[in-house]
Amino acid sequence: MVVYAQEGHSINPVFHCLHTALIKRGVSLRRFDFWFIPRKDAVIYVHAPEAYFGSPSTLRMLVKTTCFILSLLTAKLLRCRVIWSVNNVQSHEGRYPRAERIVMAIFGHFVDGIIHMSQTSLIECKQKYSYFNDIPTVIIPHINFSSIYPLRGNCKRGRSLISVGENDIVILAFGAIRRYKGIDRLINAFKEVQDSRLRMVIAGLPVDQTYTKELCASVQGDTRVRLLLREIANDEVPDLFAATTLMCSTFTAILNSGSVMLALTFGCPVLAARLGSFQDLQEQIGPEWLRLYDGQLSGDILAEGIRWAKVSDRDSPSLSFADLGKVTAEIVQFFRYVQSVDV
Repeated sequence: MVVYAQEGHSINPVFHCLHTALIKRGVSLRRFDFWFIPRKDAVIYVHAPEAYFGSPSTLRMLVKTTCFILSLLTAKLLRCRVIWSVNNVQSHEGRYPRAERIVMAIFGHFVDGIIHMSQTSLIECKQKYSYFNDIPTVIIPHINFSSIYPLRGNCKRGRSLISVGENDIVILAFGAIRRYKGIDRLINAFKEVQDSRLRMVIAGLPVDQTYTKELCASVQGDTRVRLLLREIANDEVPDLFAATTLMCSTFTAILNSGSVMLALTFGCPVLAARLGSFQDLQEQIGPEWLRLYDGQLSGDILAEGIRWAKVSDRDSPSLSFADLGKVTAEIVQFFRYVQSVDV
């Protein structure tokens, strides 16, 4: 089986991990960014068509989307099957709403199969794009990160990395710094919690520079805040989570989150807004690991989340449903099924 797989963002290891696992299962895999000329009868594996609308350059957006659509047209003429693995139903920044609607409508007419990571994803996608309703669909979960980070971290090294004391309570916001992640809401709630042992760590690569400057200004002078505004090295990630009491995911809008699955892989409790696929995930792993809140995060909600996270009698979260081997086997099976369906 020949598969042309869309490249993911360099700061997100999930796509690369999936692609490598597919190769180990005998898939002949070629990667593309926005332009490709496929072989006849290949599978086109698309992760993020909405990613082309993230660029602030209108010209770059137009070039990439045009090349992408022309590539898909070529693929369909060569009897290829196009599979969309839905990470998001729309771009986070929403810079080009009209162009995005047009391109997604065109893309929808090329798609032969859809992979969702949850039932919520399936429902939201069908509500937003009615033309996907009759396309073969399967639900395959987001992978856990045990294959990428097989070892647990060292708490002492992690606390040294973020310069916190042995008895400090660490609240973590992890991942690329982008406005939709709502870190400003976490900062506001954090300021309401009066506890001298409390420390907040914002760790991740700044993608939205304007938003990053706003966050830095809002915590200036607060000695309880630690900023690691850079890409976190692979060998630092386990130690950082080992030192964390509670990870907070205060998204303003989200469908699936790799950072939440990452935290759970390390056995780190997560407090998150009740959005997207989080309800589905909570039902799978249990409310003792993923605590959801409604509305906007407040100091009271955060304080209660901290008390909940400090409970120490948890077993390790059961994430076997999201093992890499199981997920990739299901993906290959779905590829073969879509190839067998007459279109």
